[in-house]
Amino acid sequence: MSEAQTRQEIIDKRLKASGWNVKDPALVTSEHPILHQFGSLSKTGFCDYLLFARDGSPLAVVEAKRSTVDAEIGREQAKQYADGLEKMGHPRPFIFYTNGNNLFFWDDSRYPPRKIYGFYTQADLERVRFQNLERKPLSTTLIDTKIVGRPYQIEAIRRVLETLTQGHRKALLVMATGTGKTRVAIALIDVLMRCNWVKRILFLADRNELLKQARNAFKEHLPNATWARISSKEPLPEKRVYLSTYPTMHSLYPTISPGYFDMVVADESHRSIYNRYKEILDHFDAYQLGLTATPVEYIDRNTFQLFETPNEDPTFNYTLEEAVNNSPPYLVPFKVLSIQSRFQLEGIKAGQLPVQIQKKLIEEGKDLEDIDFEGTDLEKQVTNSGTNELIVREFMEQCIKDETGTRPGKSIIFAISHQHALRLEEHFNQLYPEYKGRLARVIDSHDPRAGTEGGLIDQFKDPKDPLKVAISVDMLDTGIDIPEVVNLVFAKPVFSRAKFWQMIGRGTRLCPNLFGQGENKAYFLIIDHWKNFAYFQMNPPGKEPSPTLSVPERLFGVRLDKATSALTVGDQLVLEKTISGIRADIASLPKGTVRVKEKTQELSVVAEETAWYGFGLHEIENLRKNILPLMRTRSAEDFDALRFDIDIIVTQTALLDRDDETLNRMKETIREKIDALPLTLNQIRAEEETIRKIKEERFWAALSEECLEEVRVRLRGLMKHRQKKINEMEKLNLEDIILVREWVEFGPEMERATVLEYRHKVEEKINSLLIGNEVLQKLKRGEPVDDYDISRLAELLRSEDPYVTEEVLQRVYDNKNAHFIDFIRYILGIQKLQSRSEVIAQAFDDFIAHHNDYSANQVEFLQIIKTFILNQGKVEKENLINRPFTNFHPQGIRGVFQLTQIDEILEFVSKIG
Repeated sequence: MSEAQTRQEIIDKRLKASGWNVKDPALVTSEHPILHQFGSLSKTGFCDYLLFARDGSPLAVVEAKRSTVDAEIGREQAKQYADGLEKMGHPRPFIFYTNGNNLFFWDDSRYPPRKIYGFYTQADLERVRFQNLERKPLSTTLIDTKIVGRPYQIEAIRRVLETLTQGHRKALLVMATGTGKTRVAIALIDVLMRCNWVKRILFLADRNELLKQARNAFKEHLPNATWARISSKEPLPEKRVYLSTYPTMHSLYPTISPGYFDMVVADESHRSIYNRYKEILDHFDAYQLGLTATPVEYIDRNTFQLFETPNEDPTFNYTLEEAVNNSPPYLVPFKVLSIQSRFQLEGIKAGQLPVQIQKKLIEEGKDLEDIDFEGTDLEKQVTNSGTNELIVREFMEQCIKDETGTRPGKSIIFAISHQHALRLEEHFNQLYPEYKGRLARVIDSHDPRAGTEGGLIDQFKDPKDPLKVAISVDMLDTGIDIPEVVNLVFAKPVFSRAKFWQMIGRGTRLCPNLFGQGENKAYFLIIDHWKNFAYFQMNPPGKEPSPTLSVPERLFGVRLDKATSALTVGDQLVLEKTISGIRADIASLPKGTVRVKEKTQELSVVAEETAWYGFGLHEIENLRKNILPLMRTRSAEDFDALRFDIDIIVTQTALLDRDDETLNRMKETIREKIDALPLTLNQIRAEEETIRKIKEERFWAALSEECLEEVRVRLRGLMKHRQKKINEMEKLNLEDIILVREWVEFGPEMERATVLEYRHKVEEKINSLLIGNEVLQKLKRGEPVDDYDISRLAELLRSEDPYVTEEVLQRVYDNKNAHFIDFIRYILGIQKLQSRSEVIAQAFDDFIAHHNDYSANQVEFLQIIKTFILNQGKVEKENLINRPFTNFHPQGIRGVFQLTQIDEILEFVSKIG
């Protein structure tokens, strides 16, 4: 294809799709003369296209090359046109260069060239030009501490701002669930908006509930930023913040300009986002921020590549361990109670059951030979009411109770399936009818109103609502923010490490005064019925599901298989018909998607009639490699019809190959589908003769390509009406027993959990002694006590369990300055007692918030000083130029701060010490 043909047949159309009518000289001129060019005597060059702003000024140059050459050849020529326009007194224009197949955009005053998948619109380019002229430096702009105030949040924002200032356009934040990823993103957006770096933001999440939470956060923290929820193909309203689920945007993005958004925030950026929705991020030429709570070591390397960060080195990382171990903690730790029943561990095998139970099963009409299940078959092939009843009873006995001490605190039970969830809810209602069916409810996607305003999720979030236990399948696994959750029950096995940690994150949030004034949530409980923790200790990476081919991919694949067989046996007629089907599949590809645009050159080749002359095995392999993966983009299809197409084509291929085994298997498959068609429907009854014919043996005895094709054409559109067969699960009612019930100390909170238990015992002991102890009663009444009273009380507590001394109390309450009697007064609720760690941590938080123009490295250095003081007691000036501070910078504090800043920091830490 010549350059002129490339421009006329491809580039003109791509320009028009973005609003650039090449026949309107107010928008576009072709062969536009530009002065100050080299290579000609007249010093005049002719730009292939010049795009104009509304004020008539040149906005962008477009250099076109023929489709058969590399677009990169036009880069320098386009730059010289931009140079010439600048010398002619115009503002420097943007640069596009393309060969029709590949298109590149170059804002060369700020960034290197980058491949894009469509031209910017006039409004896009005008907005970017304004931002280039009016943008302010990010390094000197203060962060709004009303949105975020924690030091690690400020550091995270500074890391991203510094990354953008250095010319990068992507960043990845890895932050444990509950540490404020959304608020960090909002505070970052606030800075970028105030500095004129961005105007329009797209916020993506994988579920509606997460979008609702994001919407509320934007309304609270950026009330002046107008927002819209994208849910249809209507034109986008003029707003600042746009909220969309990944699936919705996946269907809409081909209709939106690549330059429409200035920034895309991708929430929960993990493996499935990369695999399924990467093309959304490829399409939009914007700053991109990935957010994820998945620990760094379990993030897929493709995710790091997507956001252009080194493997296991995101832009910023803040772990669960760091949040739990901070003083004061930002998240709460957890304890794990591992419980396995007999049937979970040993399975349900009739031969191993007691004789009386075997007789009971026979009386119920069960065939004992069919009762042979492994423990892993529970709720997949067999359900046993006794096992589910045991899960419910154990939960009610072991769970953390609410402030009344009688009902469970807010809890999530992760069930295997919707039916399993229903069975568990039924046992709650049977065993605890006094709650009138309001204690535990199934919350999953089967209820279309679960996530609506006032629905079950909103009821579960309400601390005062009687709904305490959410039994969920997938819907509450990730992203739900409910600080009151104190119990998680894994009534299902989990194999994805990333998802496992996201599920654990449902319980990590702080919740002050949860159990009464001053009684904060100190930890949460995980009851694990499926040895999930043991599994991940044995298999640290876990196991991700293998990607499966979509239905259109499978269809295209079996067409290629059939073409291969037709070539092998030399059946030219079948080959021609198969090629016709292959070409129809290719023609049905959605042209606006990124994946299809990436293969424009390959598709342009197969669009030519000559490409199919001499069609052979080499061409089939080329189609399998380059075109088959594109079939995944075919989403607006009748997949039931396509599946029937696959069945028929596989059968036709087996007929060519004389493969009797496959023919017999497909005969049963097709008959089963035919049997499921309800003849009560008029459109199906109209094909009754064809249906009857397929059921007869003589049809299969005289099988041919033509008769199978006729069946395919007649019945494919009816397959969506099939009555789907529900696989019956074996239902048993056998009493189950606990074989394993063990507490597991897990993670970084082991020592802290012991301290909490000790504190609880001390407080319980003192409150139990209050009624009969004269000294404690004096203290409670506010009367003075003397040294003798105090020594008597101390001696009593030393002799009681737990062993109590001033030294131990100072250690567990983290206050070396308080005395024995101060701790007693605190426990009795008549004196406040702030730990030394809390005092120091609050001072540093206030100092950092006041100096939030410090760089990310400076904020991190202050965090190191805080940790040093907490561990060593104080910090001296000479410490700051030695290890550990020289590990951060060879010159210690001198390499990170200016002299005036150092003096201010030294004055600050001297007051703390």
